[in-house]
Amino acid sequence: MAGRGTPLAGTGADDCGRGYFACGHRRVPRTASGTISGVIFVLLARSWFGLSIAMTALAVLRRDRSRLIVGVGALPALGVLLVTMLPAVPLIIGAFLMAVGGGMMAALGVLLLVGGACWATMWSQAGMLLMDGRVDFLRSGESSSFMTRGYRSEIMLLWLGTAIAFVAAGWLESRISVAAAAYLVGPPIAAVISLALRILADLVATCIYAALYFELDKAD
Repeated sequence: MAGRGTPLAGTGADDCGRGYFACGHRRVPRTASGTISGVIFVLLARSWFGLSIAMTALAVLRRDRSRLIVGVGALPALGVLLVTMLPAVPLIIGAFLMAVGGGMMAALGVLLLVGGACWATMWSQAGMLLMDGRVDFLRSGESSSFMTRGYRSEIMLLWLGTAIAFVAAGWLESRISVAAAAYLVGPPIAAVISLALRILADLVATCIYAALYFELDKAD
């Protein structure tokens, strides 16, 4: 019999007092669900902001100054997410097979990577076409394939150059952050520098995305 003041096992009273909620026979922190929701919200907000910046950059290239910031609706943003994720599926599966498999599995992984890269290049402008209101979701992939014909090797080279630039920027960020933490005010300054470089890299990549669509639209 439990003594006075001793929490009874299995009642969940002690768990509730410590910030846990019941999940079968496991104790899960109450803050876990809130943290996951917060991360998802931040990722969605960042993605929506990036799409809005891309459309704003496109408006600047077209010399359209009617609005300072061009927002993106929820449905076009969802369509952009879908047309972006679909070509990424064979890339993810191919990378997984190459990492864990050998022989035939690795060869299949290479084929999936090559096919996924070609698919991603063909559909690379589907998101911009959706946000620009040129086509609907069902026709966005086909229209992007038509728009990128004859330019897919250049698009791949542009992506490769951008990826190399991002790797170099990441290395530079780490070096600057270490130097700032060691010789300047300390970690706060290093965090500010790191955040500024990340924002700058995102803006550059987004503007390249919009500029590529602008040039392909002119050539179409």
